[in-house]
Amino acid sequence: VLSVPIDIRKLAQEEVQRFEEREKRDLLRMEQVVSFLTADSCQQKLLMRRFGDEPSPDFRCSGGCNFCRSGKAVPRPELRAKAPDAKLWQDLELAVQKRTLPSDDARLLARFALGEKSPRITSLSLSRNELFGAFEGRDFEEVYARCKQLCSE
Repeated sequence: VLSVPIDIRKLAQEEVQRFEEREKRDLLRMEQVVSFLTADSCQQKLLMRRFGDEPSPDFRCSGGCNFCRSGKAVPRPELRAKAPDAKLWQDLELAVQKRTLPSDDARLLARFALGEKSPRITSLSLSRNELFGAFEGRDFEEVYARCKQLCSE
């Protein structure tokens, strides 16, 4: 049996990078779906172009898409993230200091605070913690930036 030395740290870094790239692709895909649904043009034409088919100049929509039925685009919902209050930040910081919550992974801590489950959150039974999801509806980047600070202290 051949034994190949494994660099665990390198492997972990590669997996984290792969996960982050997938997350970015998924977010881009969701943005594309929202853009499609809120487009100010015929959705049938957009789909045809998406799959490499250019509609003929005399193409007429069957009236099956939202834009052609109403004559206007579906308004894009305006999302306003709530700002976390100081008490929540204090509670989260205290839990990290007391080692009730992990401080080795800022992304995990941010996901925990926003109520997103992951295999590690499940294996550590963190979803049972009273702070799990306490930051729901808040901006991920803001929570993540603050969690980076907490994890570096």
